[in-house]
Amino acid sequence: MQRITRSTAVWAAGLLTLSLGSACEDDDAAAGEESGAVAESDAGSGDAGRAAPDASAGPGDKPAADGGAPAQPTRLAIVTSVANADNTSNGYLLIVPPTALNGDELALDDAREFSGNSDVWILGKHAYVASGDAPAVTKYEVKENNELREVGRVSFENYGVADAAFWNNTFVSETKAYLSGTNASELIVWNPTSLEIEGTIEIEGLEPRGDLMPRAALADRSNLVSNGKLYRPIYWTDEDYAGRTEDSVIVVIDTKTDEVINKIKVDATGMDYGTVDDDGLLYFSTWTGSVGTRLALDTPPTAFAVVDPKTDSVKSVTEFARVTGGHEGAAMKYIGNGQFVFSVYDETRSDLAGKTPGEISALPNFQLWLYDSNSHEAAALAGIDWNSGAVYYSAVGGNMYALVPGEDWAHTKAYTIIDGNAEPAFEVTGWSLRMFGL
Repeated sequence: MQRITRSTAVWAAGLLTLSLGSACEDDDAAAGEESGAVAESDAGSGDAGRAAPDASAGPGDKPAADGGAPAQPTRLAIVTSVANADNTSNGYLLIVPPTALNGDELALDDAREFSGNSDVWILGKHAYVASGDAPAVTKYEVKENNELREVGRVSFENYGVADAAFWNNTFVSETKAYLSGTNASELIVWNPTSLEIEGTIEIEGLEPRGDLMPRAALADRSNLVSNGKLYRPIYWTDEDYAGRTEDSVIVVIDTKTDEVINKIKVDATGMDYGTVDDDGLLYFSTWTGSVGTRLALDTPPTAFAVVDPKTDSVKSVTEFARVTGGHEGAAMKYIGNGQFVFSVYDETRSDLAGKTPGEISALPNFQLWLYDSNSHEAAALAGIDWNSGAVYYSAVGGNMYALVPGEDWAHTKAYTIIDGNAEPAFEVTGWSLRMFGL
């Protein structure tokens, strides 16, 4: 590994809604008031679950100072992406009190709008906004009145990346974050507090395999931090994300030294989702795109793998079809008490003949299932409609929220998952990716 040195959010009375697209960022309004993504809490994208040992908090529970119940936020933040008729999209930050989550639609009238494919992350009392127009991140202080006061900005333009969105970022702590570089073999190290770029990490040994190139899984939903180590999934696919190898690799990086210390081979395709259980075990699974390629192109089956961070070894690999009665699955998330929730595809609901992988994955043929890791049994989760499967989760204020996109990802319904049941929490325009508490 070669390192090149350069100088160079929870509790909310608000909801953070981020829309992707070309909206005009109002910098004047900013003068008032900062996954996947922070390490597993689980990060990400909006995320839920339990934090792994030494993991920093992402879109998840903020632990109490005494180690007791999670701190209750007074404001909530939700990230959503809203597409426009002209194929652009807008980014929004909406802050609301928890009492606003009563199952009704949340309006974007009072949300802060950002231009282009903007993305938002909350860390501590700051909002970080990745520009939709340039590879840069602007940091804001979130004031008690929900105004944003601009603190500073960091640009990654000299590193050749197209953007600095948080689906390509992992926040390790308030002083360290990793941004994916121009390819799977590079990470850019930067400091969210000082807004300085501290160097790069070069990852060796990730060579192309014929026509298949190494691809880094999206950081906000896949990267995990445990025991002072970053776990970053890599898989191989073609430029259309269609062809797949039968295996993936989990790159392990020491977050103190920024050195690559291991590469774990996983005998499962397309590892692109991560979560951590109560025992600190890491679970990696396929994303919904692998379901489409499996059904259209007969690529390797979808699966989930269990990794022990103490030994950096794979404990098991399980094909989703083994626990679903033959159906493919994706996006496994831990929700506590040995239970997981994941998306299961019912291929009998539609005629899939002649459809592309992307068309198959976009159909509302996914259903959320509960999986018990002790009994290894799984069953459908009642209360949530059929959907496109691209579900993000967030644990906020002791509640687990499933952010379920509708058709064409133009609308999101959020549910709380409690004791194996789903209850409506709110609805919002666009594809909502994350929730945070302030």
